[in-house]
Amino acid sequence: MKLLMFSSETCAGCHQMERFLPDICNEANIPLTIANVAEKADLATKYHVGGLPTLILFKNDEPIKRLTGSLTERRFMTWLGC
Repeated sequence: MKLLMFSSETCAGCHQMERFLPDICNEANIPLTIANVAEKADLATKYHVGGLPTLILFKNDEPIKRLTGSLTERRFMTWLGC
């Protein structure tokens, strides 16, 4: 599995989640990529990103789970299945 997060410099919810996502993903052995929507507009369009943060969990390069909006650390862990 791998996790892709779409973020922006002005997104407060993104910054909140960026504080704990790397540690949780590292512990769960899930590679994390954080993509700035201004720099990766083509990727954001491909995945129909309409709000931030948007997280997409992939398995075998296919999206299996999606979340738009920020979560607390505990709720994110539940969403991820940790």
